Amino acid sequence: IMGEDNISNPLFIRVLEAGLEGLRLSLVPPALDQVLVGTPDRTQPGLTRYLFILGASDGSFPARPRENVLFTDEERETLNDMGVDLTPQGEKQLREEEFLIYRTLTLPSRQLWVSYPLADPEGRGLLPSLVISRLWALFPCLPEETAAPEPLPGLPDAELLSYMAHPRRTLSHLAVQLGSLGKGAAPPPSVLNPLWWDAYNWFAAGIGPEREGKEGEEDSRERDWRERARRLLQGVFYENRERPLTAATCRSLYGGTLRLSTSRLEKYRSCPFSQYASHGLKLKERRIYRLDSPEIGLFFHTALYRLTRALKERGLNFKDLSEEETLGLVEAEVEGLLPRLQKEILLSSNRYRFLGKRLKNTVGQTALALREQDMRSSFHPVGLEIAFGEEGGLPAITFTLAGGARVQLAGRIDRLDGARDGDGRYYIRVVDYKSGKASLDLCQVYYGLSLQMLAYLEVALKSAADWLGEEAFPAGLLYFRVHSPVLREKAPLPPEEAKSRLLKEYKMQGKVLHNLEIVKLMDSGLARGSSAVIPVGLKADGDFHKRSSLLETGEFETLRSHVEKTIRESAGAIMAGDIQISPYHLGNRQPCSFCPYKALCQFDPQVQGNSYRFLPRLDEGEVLSRLAEGPREGDCR
Repeated sequence: IMGEDNISNPLFIRVLEAGLEGLRLSLVPPALDQVLVGTPDRTQPGLTRYLFILGASDGSFPARPRENVLFTDEERETLNDMGVDLTPQGEKQLREEEFLIYRTLTLPSRQLWVSYPLADPEGRGLLPSLVISRLWALFPCLPEETAAPEPLPGLPDAELLSYMAHPRRTLSHLAVQLGSLGKGAAPPPSVLNPLWWDAYNWFAAGIGPEREGKEGEEDSRERDWRERARRLLQGVFYENRERPLTAATCRSLYGGTLRLSTSRLEKYRSCPFSQYASHGLKLKERRIYRLDSPEIGLFFHTALYRLTRALKERGLNFKDLSEEETLGLVEAEVEGLLPRLQKEILLSSNRYRFLGKRLKNTVGQTALALREQDMRSSFHPVGLEIAFGEEGGLPAITFTLAGGARVQLAGRIDRLDGARDGDGRYYIRVVDYKSGKASLDLCQVYYGLSLQMLAYLEVALKSAADWLGEEAFPAGLLYFRVHSPVLREKAPLPPEEAKSRLLKEYKMQGKVLHNLEIVKLMDSGLARGSSAVIPVGLKADGDFHKRSSLLETGEFETLRSHVEKTIRESAGAIMAGDIQISPYHLGNRQPCSFCPYKALCQFDPQVQGNSYRFLPRLDEGEVLSRLAEGPREGDCR
């Protein structure tokens, strides 16, 4: 290829090494009684008595013609006519494959053994080669046997011995058998075939057949297999468990006062070890210069906070602005946020600048949806980004554990809305901004996996007399999704209908007080059908639709009491040193899917000591009835 070009010695050596690395040779057996292993196209043995063809699946035997080639068949024929010999391709390759198969099948003089796999290494099914069907057509009485990759329970000794032909495979099968005993699976020790215990004793004690004149070599091999068995069998009986931390260690990690957030408590309820890794050991993923969902969510939170704050400073609400004024306010408040996101990443390239425009458009469309909701509602923001805790405007939830440790629950509430009913009582609702879909699942509240909204409501109601100057009552817990929906219709919609449909895409999800007056304060236009603002619907007779997400006043109190109890018990368990690797499994949800500490905990359900906490799915009625009956054993675990 290089022709007459002169190259340096180092470059020549690298070229030569690259060529040698790609070279494939079929070696002739050094003795007549040994085995030759090769491929049909590169192996030309002489006298062959027994032939084993492995992996005769469709596409492998015969080989499927390569499609990604540099020269076409016509170009190859031209080059062949010019004296350039190339690997055959296309029709010629198919003819040569047929010849190779014929030559391979007719090589052995005593026995031909053909095998084909039922699946590939990833478990996808495979079809046998056409050669198999041709052999059956020629020899209808050919026997076929299925060779299982692992020995099945109850095999006769003669068949079981076929899995013990070599120490390497025997050790692998032995580990599987002993591992099944450790997991409590069949067969129990009393039923396990004695041959497996003989194999175990051989590896454990180094008892093997002696070879005359090779005692030293045999002893060395036995020691080698004994060491391999020791390492492998240690893994068979390994238990992946974490012991509780001591009281002194807990105080060193967390201090005398345990400062918690609702997200930290939810992390503990998801898996105690993840809370220990993130807040005890304070492990963090390496920061990467890219735009992820947390940064986008923070951007949306900050943008909406600045918009609502600007309106409050002017003594206005969203409904007091026109659509043009709303978009102008978005332009003024959001433009300054773009450079502050992830070290000006939105200004780093044209792609990110385009993404920045999309984020600003999303905030603008969301602001218009907030304006429409505000025009329908008597509930208006009374607090934004309300911090509670040591440095917040509201006091933290504090209590003392049995061991004397103090606990403080701090956080930040996105938005609190308030309104008065006809009797003058003041009602408040908690609104939380989300960049993805969210709803208040009472089953997750019951198991302590969703504590945020009810904890926020607890703080707001307990502090209402101080920061509002009067007692407040719960009106709802609602999630507002910040996004840019797209209507998919077969034909264009009239502008008003499109506007109405878009508003429904921003409908808040969560729970609302079972009170018709309060519901109409949240959506004054609701007379019949589903609300476009909150998850409530009215029937023709004025009663609530059964799909409405409603809670009675007493049910709010019951849930608040349960959340407070869960917070206390979880804080006590954290200070007691609970760091067990115990992720939950609820329906198709499990925290391991997105946990950054998987490489650290090495959780594996196949390992002893590792198992999910399977939580039964409960509907809302069952959750409320259980809480009304009182605590049950295992409610918070």
